[in-house]
Amino acid sequence: MKNCSKCGNVGIRDNDTYCPKCGSRELVTWQPAVPPTGAAGGLSGGTAAVAGGVPASPWQRILAFLIDFALVTLLSLLDEVPILNFLIAILVFLYWVLRDVSGASIGKRILGLKVMSKSGQEATKFQCIVRNLAFAMPAVALVIPYLGLLLDGGLDLIIMGVELIVLLATKNRLGDKIAGTMVIKSR
Repeated sequence: MKNCSKCGNVGIRDNDTYCPKCGSRELVTWQPAVPPTGAAGGLSGGTAAVAGGVPASPWQRILAFLIDFALVTLLSLLDEVPILNFLIAILVFLYWVLRDVSGASIGKRILGLKVMSKSGQEATKFQCIVRNLAFAMPAVALVIPYLGLLLDGGLDLIIMGVELIVLLATKNRLGDKIAGTMVIKSR
C-alpha cells in the first residue's frame, strides 16, 4: 500500500502511480507503526508516526466515538415504544458491529479518520467487526421493554470506561489490540 505525501490519502494500491484523490505523484510506501522499545516496554500500541500516515490522537478518536454514540443514543430512545424494542435492538446492535466495515464510522468520516490493520493494509471486514463487538453486545438488552434501556446504558458505561482507560494509557482501544487494528488520519 502507498500513501500520498501531499494530501495524506492512505490505502493507495501499490501499482498506482498517482493519488486518486489529488492527482499527486508524491506517493510513499506505507509502513505500519513500530512500537518503540525501552522503559515503557513497547506499550505505545504501535502509534509512532508512520510513513505517509499519522495515527489519530486519542482525543480525535474520543470525539469520533462521541458522534457515533450520540447517533445510537437517539436511536435507542425509540426503545421506549414497546412494539419497536426488537427492531431498535437489532438496529443498534448492527450499527455498532458494522460501523467500521467500510473503513470508517460516521464519526470517523466526519473527522477524517480511518481504521487500518497494524500490518499496514486496509483492515478486513472481520477485523472491523471484532474490534466493535464489545460495544454491540449491550444492545441485546434493548429487547426488554423499559428496563432494557437502563441495562444497555449501564453496560455501555462499563465498557466505555474500560475502553477509555486502555485508549488513554496505550493510545489504542482494547478492541484494536484484539483485532490487530489502529486508527489513522486519512486526510
